[in-house]
Order: sequence, then structure tokens, then C-alpha cells
Amino acid sequence: MRRKVIRHGSSTLTISLPSRWAKQHNIQKGDELVVEERGDLLSIQTEREKTTPRYRTSIGSYSRLGKSHLTACYRRGFDEVTFTFEDPAFASVVQDVLKNDIEGYEILTQNKHACTVKHLFDVNKEGFKVALRRLWTLLNSMAVDLLVAIREKDTTTLQIIKERDKTINRLMNYCARALNKYVVTDDNILYYHLLRELEDIGDHYKEIASFYLQHMPQTNDQSLAMFAQVNQYLEALCDVYYTYDKQRVEALFHRTKKLIELMRSHIRKKRETCVTLTYLLLIATKTRGLLSTIVELNL
Repeated sequence: MRRKVIRHGSSTLTISLPSRWAKQHNIQKGDELVVEERGDLLSIQTEREKTTPRYRTSIGSYSRLGKSHLTACYRRGFDEVTFTFEDPAFASVVQDVLKNDIEGYEILTQNKHACTVKHLFDVNKEGFKVALRRLWTLLNSMAVDLLVAIREKDTTTLQIIKERDKTINRLMNYCARALNKYVVTDDNILYYHLLRELEDIGDHYKEIASFYLQHMPQTNDQSLAMFAQVNQYLEALCDVYYTYDKQRVEALFHRTKKLIELMRSHIRKKRETCVTLTYLLLIATKTRGLLSTIVELNL
């Protein structure tokens, strides 16, 4: 499709929108469109959500695969999903996912070998920003509370922290759905990477809580000090995400590298704290890796 450029006044150039496209998206006089420059390309799009077709699939007897399939459909932005399955017990798996992992899907129809879920209310761009900030806040509070619980051998708080990870997962899934339902920015893939890494960090903190609930090992002061440093750097990562500062990012690159090297050395020497430090090492490594993602988001 080709369009002629029309000059208005001395410096304004315009082109007409394709009539079919304008009617399809109900473009009216006064509406605002999103215009983005991509090298030689000029992208014009509405701010309305992407239309996503209904999805239908058969999972056979693969219940665990079906669980991940349902979460993936939610993240991709499907509004209505139908599963067929062999084991009637899979219906309870669906109910568990709707309760613990995702927001807004409800069961529409259900029988022994099929189930349809539908999204009854949806996400938006502002909701994405609010949910992402909430995710950061929960993750940082989870880290701080976990360290206090370990120091005080507080099993009640350790159990609460395990449950808190479910909220983090729900927020991550909500944010991922928003990215797929709306064109937020050209950096969607970077945001998606950020979300998955933050979800993994939450999982690592949850595993530490589970380990202490089961074994309650003795932890020395040096390990606790490294735990506190990991938490501080995670909080600093959040700060530079929202208030980007080159000097602080540079300092974090160097400090996290030193901490990672120290933790690796400590793991080799102190076998009794190996499990906890291994998870902390993963968190520290992901924190350092996300610095590069934040740099890309600020180009």
C-alpha cells in the first residue's frame, strides 16, 4: 500500500489513513494514535488492546503440562480458553491455578472431559505500572522479612513468606498479560525478561523459607551478612529501575561482582550453609544480570 505525502503550511507533512483500517478500529476525528519511529519505518497504532482469538487445545493425560498451558494462555492474552482432557481430576488443577496463580479467569463451562475459562475483567496500561511497582515492593519486603525470620527462627513468618510468593506470581502473570494485550513499548521483550527474572528471585526466596522450615540449620554471622547484602542490592536494583542513575548502576555492577565472588568462595568452604548460599548466589547473579536489562531500557 502506498500513500502520497501532502504538505500543509511550510513544514507540516501528512498522509491519509487507510479507510479499511480506520473503519476496522473505529478511528474517529480527534482520536489519538501512537506513532513510533523505527529507523526507516513509521509505525501507527491505536492504544486499544490487541484482539486475541479464542484458544482451544487437548492436553490428553498431561495434567502438569496443562497447568503450564493455562498460565501461558493467560499471559499471552487469550480471553477464552477451552481444554479437553482425559482425567476428570484435571478440573481441580484448573481451579487451583485460577485461585492461586492468575487474576480474572473464571470457569464458564465444565464437564468430565472439558473445561472453558473466560476472562471477565481485563488489564490496562496503568494497571501494568501499578502491578509492577507492587511486585517490586512485595519482593523487597519478602527479602527483608525472610532474613529477620531466619535470625529469630520465626516459623510462622517463614510460612507466611512461602504464601507471599503466590501473590508475586499472580502479579507477574498479570503484568505479562498486560504486555501481550497492549503495545506498551518496543521494549516489551526486555520487560518480559525483567518479569520472569523477578519471579525467579521470588521463587528462590521461597525455597530458602521452605528449607529453613524443614531443617532450621545454624547460620553463621558471615552468611547472614551476605544475605543482608543481597537484599540491599535487590532494593538498589529497584531504585535504579525507577530512578535511573549511571553512577549508581556502575557501582552496583562492581559491588555485586565482589559479592558473587565472595559467596562462591564461602560455599566451597562452608558446606553446612551451602543450600541457602546457593539460592542467595542465584538471586545475586540475577540481580546483577538485570542491571544490563535496565541499562537497555534506558537507551
